[in-house]
Amino acid sequence: MTVNNPDNQSERINIHKNHQLILHNDDVNTFDFVIKTLMDICHFDEVQAEQIALLTHFKGEIVIKHGDKNYLTALKLSLEEAGLTVSIG
Repeated sequence: MTVNNPDNQSERINIHKNHQLILHNDDVNTFDFVIKTLMDICHFDEVQAEQIALLTHFKGEIVIKHGDKNYLTALKLSLEEAGLTVSIG
């Protein structure tokens, strides 16, 4: 999609990446379980999954993916089925 900015210059924007998948901290799942689930479902490598788990623990929630709402909804459902708490924003 092409839009005009106030300076009358055309710029390209991606309208499909305007949604966020947010992982919320909980008092139920272990770090190891969260890390393994993020690796299995979201295809993060181990280091990424560990960082996400730690940041979620300390901050309460963290954006883990950006993208199309349909794609994120599918990930959300899979993560929820595994027992994680997630939302789309």
